Amino acid sequence: MSIRSIHLPRLRWGSTRLVEGLLVVLLLAGCLGSGAKGPECRQGEGLSAIGVTGASLSARELALVFSGPIDAGAAELGSYLALQNIRAGFFIYGESVSENKGALSHLKLSGQLIGNGFYSSQNLENIHDPVQAALRTDHLLTPYVTGSIFLMRFPGGNDDSSLAAKLNRQGLAKYAGPIVADIGGVRSGNVSGFSPSGCSDFDPDACTQSLLTAVRATGKGLIELPLGRPIFATVLRDFVTAVVAEGFQVRNLDTIPDVQYRIQQSGGTAGAATGAGSCDDY
Repeated sequence: MSIRSIHLPRLRWGSTRLVEGLLVVLLLAGCLGSGAKGPECRQGEGLSAIGVTGASLSARELALVFSGPIDAGAAELGSYLALQNIRAGFFIYGESVSENKGALSHLKLSGQLIGNGFYSSQNLENIHDPVQAALRTDHLLTPYVTGSIFLMRFPGGNDDSSLAAKLNRQGLAKYAGPIVADIGGVRSGNVSGFSPSGCSDFDPDACTQSLLTAVRATGKGLIELPLGRPIFATVLRDFVTAVVAEGFQVRNLDTIPDVQYRIQQSGGTAGAATGAGSCDDY
């Protein structure tokens, strides 16, 4: 039986243990029991040497991604985005998962996309074994993936052709990415003029205006904001209200043409609202 064909009931946040247990059972039954892989477990083109950005967006189109630890604040961001009919990518640090599974389940049920943000906030050069960090985080986050949409963000938010090749060889070619922001990311900060690290926790208005200035200058793009800083809950709400009023469209992450193509090539179903993640291949 295909995992993707089974539709899970919409349970309350408090039913976290039941959701997690059911997902794990389905993963084991569908992928480990027979030893044969279904189409949802196939390997695709995998992670690319060049990062996947918002370059394929049309003028005045935006999309959102977040990176950092999962917590109650991240779950609340997911609820707000769901009310706005916005589906963003949340690239979660693996080390934050064990103590925040309820928040992660809530984020999934709100329709947001859960992505692999590696195990911690360490920069790539400081990670002893990046492959193991990615594999460990994959194991933790796979039960929260929807429609076999596996997305990855590399440490620092950059691309790295050598790391992409290593991860593909180690069974992670099911991933689309690496996702690289046009606005707000480490690499894009020097280009767009906006860096979240430069925002004061005591002045959300100034941060919002800085982000709006960058968006108006670029005219479109994939925006990255950090998790774990309460200021960005205010910034997000004010920013979305402002850009919509100015005629921008905030698209779902998996509808960006380049992202959608990568998802489909890696065996995922862009736009899927139900269905568990595919099985491990390592």
